[in-house]
Parts: sequence; C-alpha cells; structure tokens
Amino acid sequence: MTTTTNLRVDSYLTGVAAALDDLPRGDREDLLEEVREHLDDLAHESDAPLTVRLGEPEAYAAELRASAGLPPRGRASRASVTRTLGSARDALLAQSWVRPVLGFLISVRPLWWVARAWLLVSAVVLVQWGSWGAWSTRLPLVPHVGSGLTGALVVLVVAVASVQVGRHGWGVRARRALIGVNAVLVVAAIPVLASLSDATERTVMQPNTTVQYVTEPPQQGTWTRGYRVLNVYPYDANGHLLTDVRLYDDLGRPLDLQLGQDPNRRAVFDRTGQPATNAFPLRYFEPGTRVVANPSAGPQVVVPPLVPQPMTASATPQASATSTASATP
Repeated sequence: MTTTTNLRVDSYLTGVAAALDDLPRGDREDLLEEVREHLDDLAHESDAPLTVRLGEPEAYAAELRASAGLPPRGRASRASVTRTLGSARDALLAQSWVRPVLGFLISVRPLWWVARAWLLVSAVVLVQWGSWGAWSTRLPLVPHVGSGLTGALVVLVVAVASVQVGRHGWGVRARRALIGVNAVLVVAAIPVLASLSDATERTVMQPNTTVQYVTEPPQQGTWTRGYRVLNVYPYDANGHLLTDVRLYDDLGRPLDLQLGQDPNRRAVFDRTGQPATNAFPLRYFEPGTRVVANPSAGPQVVVPPLVPQPMTASATPQASATSTASATP
C-alpha cells in the first residue's frame, strides 16, 4: 500500500514539477516540498486518483502559482529576469565606488538636460539637410535652422523644455520612455559629432589671432555660406539687372552650377552653335511651353548704384620722384 501510494504521489508530483519548470529553482523546490506533504496525506486518506481529487497537474500547478503570488506560466521568465537584474543592481550598488559616482552624475544632470536639447535639434537638422549646410558658419557648434541665430534660439527653447521635463516627477512608464529617448540621443551623438567635426575640419589662424572655420566644399556644384547656388543674377553699376551675362572663374573656365539636365531650362548658344552653360541668369520655360513668363525676374533685393572709383594705374614711386624733381626750380 505504501509503495503504491508513493508511486501515485511521485507521478502526480512529476507533472506538477514540469508545469513549474520555468520558475527559479528556489521557488520551485519550496512549492514542491509543501505539495508533497499534502499529496502524501491525500494518498493515505483514499485510493481515489489524485487527478480526480485535485485535477490535472497543470491546473493544480496554476493554483499553486496564484496562491503563492507568483506570475502565471509565460510571465515567470520575465519575472525571473527582472529579479536577476535586480540582484545584479543591488550587488553593483554595494560597491564602495558606485555611490560617489552616482552622486556626481546626479549633480550634473542639468548639463545633460541642455546637451540633449542640442543633440535633438542637431540630429533633426542633420537628417533634413545632411552634413553639408547643417551647421552655422558664423556661430560655431550651432545647428543651421534658416540662420545661425535662429538655430541658437531653437536650441534655447528646446533646452528650456528639456530642463522642465527633467525637473518633473514622472511615473514609471514615462520614466522608461524618457530613458529610451535619452539612449537614442546618446547614439545620435555619434553622427552629430562626426558631422560637426567634418564641418570644422580645417581651421585658419589669422594674424590677429581670430579663428575662422573653413568648411571643405563639396565636389559638385557651386556653394556659398552653406547653400547650393541655383542661379546667378548680375547687376551693373547702376543697379540694373543684366541678362545673358557669361561668367568665368579665375582660370578662365566657364562658371558651371552643374544643375544637371532640365528640359524646361532655356538654353543659350553662341554663334558657333555651342551651348553657353555659363550665361546668367538662368531662365525657365513655363511647363509644356517654350515661353519664359517673366524674363526680367530677379531676387527680392535692393541693389544701390555703385560709387565710381578710378581704375587707372597709379604712377610708380620712381616716376613720381622724377616728376617732382623736374617741377622743382
């Protein structure tokens, strides 16, 4: 009778243990030890199968979890991971050097609140404009948002919001979301700092010790102040817009904006039939026509007339001295 009872208990207990195999070893052994005593008592009281009196081992194991306050099967693994991480955290905090470091990091949190605002704005500008043109040429370290001054104002506004977010007491979910945002910004700091380094790669020291940041121009197109030139509008000394003016660089090469092919761009040819790609300003036909709607259109600028200055060669010092000597009695 005792052997049969033990076999029934062992068989049922094996099924219960299999249903609890996702629990930490200590929790599982404590539950099984208590259950075995209870199963032994039930087996001695009656010869009825334990599955009839208690239900299937899986169902009985689920009841044990609930009564012990343990998570259902499937969530236990996450709970075990959470406990493991908690134990690791406690062990780390027990180290003598950890708390001073944490105290220092907490004291400099406001610096991070400002830094993450700068990172956020810089990352958005970098994604939108690319490395070239993402930074102000007049205000170092400031992202170019229309202008350097506007970029500085945007960073200031976002920094105020970031500080307010850091000072606010958030719930658990909000804190986790904020940690995720901080982690993304830390990763974004790599391309942002790389772009900033490229934009200020060459530094020219002037005689008056001022520093001028010179960005390396791209290989294609014509650029000025971080923007690509899409057209050129020449004006004469009286401030009148000129048309079909051919421009060359210092080596006599035709100025080419390298804008690629555009069937709507008005083409200009010289007398030999060769296209004059350096004739400015460029004009465009209305879509589907060969008509330029406004041939005299120009940028919205006021061009004041120039003050004439003499352009004749000045006399050499020797000639000046000779003339002076001849004029002296």
